[in-house]
Amino acid sequence: MTQTQLLETIRRSLRLNQLDASAKMGSVRGWDSLKHVHLLLELEKSCRVTIPADLFGSLTSVESIVTHFRQNGSLVD
Repeated sequence: MTQTQLLETIRRSLRLNQLDASAKMGSVRGWDSLKHVHLLLELEKSCRVTIPADLFGSLTSVESIVTHFRQNGSLVD
């Protein structure tokens, strides 16, 4: 998955017209804890990866999600 595809998946899952790279849970309308779980499950499905449950609480921004996927090798440039 490319970073563009990852961002598109996040945007689509959160039902946003635009996605700011600095977006964080709580500062984006509708991105609450329930929507966050749905987002991470959608990312797992789309990227065919498993996100450990203990990381759900730390992946609360677009930046942290991109960083996580980059560090675990799920993103290709």
